Amino acid sequence: MSTVPKSGSDKTIYILLAGAGMIVVVCLGLFGWGLTYFIGGRDDVTRTTRTKRPNQTFPTGEGAAMLNPDQVVRAFFKELAESQFEDAYMRTSVSFQGQMSQNDFNEFIRKNNAFIGHLSLNYSTTGQTDSGIKKYKGKAYGGENGGVSFSLELSKEDEGWRVRTFSVP
Repeated sequence: MSTVPKSGSDKTIYILLAGAGMIVVVCLGLFGWGLTYFIGGRDDVTRTTRTKRPNQTFPTGEGAAMLNPDQVVRAFFKELAESQFEDAYMRTSVSFQGQMSQNDFNEFIRKNNAFIGHLSLNYSTTGQTDSGIKKYKGKAYGGENGGVSFSLELSKEDEGWRVRTFSVP
């Protein structure tokens, strides 16, 4: 079986096509990076987070002030999943605590028992107000108690980000 040797112009065409292909790939990569950078950096864009219950421990007390909003959400639900109601309650704001006592909070969680022992958490940011309140909606699920949807708001206080409202539709 013999092959016909390619002429110099055929090789040039293949080299140009390969080069053009590489340029297209690089441009698409830069476009994707730019899109992620510019849209991903905005707080008013809805982002969905799907996570298994984290194995990490989150700081409590004064150390909790350094947590970002996403870490506060994950810490709050991890503590509920592990029946650490007092720790979860301490992540709530002063105004929340003024409206719901620790005992009422514990009863609310027991009534919506899918928060207890949940294995997965799926939530999205639904916006941010001009005063900096971050809004979330999601669902905790995967445990023996089924799933439960929720709405949550966080506000920045002197002690860091705190759960301002927490409800089940």
